[in-house]
Amino acid sequence: MFQLLGEYSDRIEQFSIDEGFLEYTGMEALFGPPLEAAKTIQQRIFTELGFTVNIGISCNKLLAKMAGELEKPNKIITLFPDELEKKLWPLPVSELFMVGRRTAPKLRKMGIRTIGDLAKYPTDLLVLEFKSFGMTLHAFANGMDDSPVAAATEVHEIKSIGNSTTIAYDVTDRETAHRILLALAETVALRLRGSKLCAQEIAVTLKTSDFQVYSHQKQLLNAIDCTNAVYETAIEVFDHAWKGEPLRLLGIRAGKLCDEGCVQLSLLEPDWSKQKKADAAMDQIRMKYGKDTVKRSTFAGSEEKAYEGGKLKINNRIL
Repeated sequence: MFQLLGEYSDRIEQFSIDEGFLEYTGMEALFGPPLEAAKTIQQRIFTELGFTVNIGISCNKLLAKMAGELEKPNKIITLFPDELEKKLWPLPVSELFMVGRRTAPKLRKMGIRTIGDLAKYPTDLLVLEFKSFGMTLHAFANGMDDSPVAAATEVHEIKSIGNSTTIAYDVTDRETAHRILLALAETVALRLRGSKLCAQEIAVTLKTSDFQVYSHQKQLLNAIDCTNAVYETAIEVFDHAWKGEPLRLLGIRAGKLCDEGCVQLSLLEPDWSKQKKADAAMDQIRMKYGKDTVKRSTFAGSEEKAYEGGKLKINNRIL
């Protein structure tokens, strides 16, 4: 995907394994207006790579990212300064970039419930509570960001691999939550293996129906990349973290990554060697015959499907 994006600009910054910023300023003469170019890029990615993408368009990185999160899937959305009041400010403050699970409750205690509330809040009071980060919060709520887009040649080390899904209904039982986590674990583990990486930390993110977001993680003695290992760790973390509230989003993130060749067996951790061989065999079958040729019986007749959130290219084949 990033190679394809490189045809439209030499200023591309990879933000995560499947997300990045493209500086389009000055390219209009070659590829047309930004919206027209975005439609072309979106269609090419679907036709040539086999998956859909969201594209956010704005005058800076912050607003472009926020635009890309406003509506999914397969959307192209603009978010310019004159659109903040209509599109951004009504959102819960927890939706703003950099407002995490610890910051959001503090803001709500201050009476700040929406991004618009934060944008209009006195800056000196934010600084009193959050120090210099208060200035950043106020600037972001007002759509201000002057960070440049890095050159395409700049190399970025992958620090984590994850996947999350917004659920169209309230998840209130543990069985359904576990099934969704299994679908996510399939994708995360596949991406780990495709990147030839293993993870020493598994984190699970939960968002409740009233937009409360929190996450927990577990450190592992031995790095993992097989699906069952990711899944079993994820449900252990989830079961420990979940307070029983209705859920609208679940996510899994694999962190503290290392090269797969650095992994050693441990007497204190399960031996996943047989499972790794099974995963490798299933990966090869899916690459050759399609992702639906091998399925877990868990997904039979259910709404949840593996590989949610994107596809991965391995050895020039699309999964």
